[in-house]
Amino acid sequence: MLEAVRRAGAEVLASCEQGTCGRCLTPVLEGRPDHRDSRLADHQRAAKDCMFLCVSRSCGDRLTLDLVRTLRPLRGRPVAICSLSTAL
Repeated sequence: MLEAVRRAGAEVLASCEQGTCGRCLTPVLEGRPDHRDSRLADHQRAAKDCMFLCVSRSCGDRLTLDLVRTLRPLRGRPVAICSLSTAL
């Protein structure tokens, strides 16, 4: 997921790229994440409202993310929402 978001033009913050540091924790606005991290508790995974971009994936064809908190500042103009589709 992290690679797809970066290919879409977003400069997302990520450190470990293994799902352990928590830097790329991102709110999910729509869709079902496939959690593959080692940090979220069962109740957080069940809520399906956030994911670690570096190791998690989408369970469906589309996932809409709120990237405001995970973006690197880009001249004061961050992309607020990124919607990814498997058709990309």
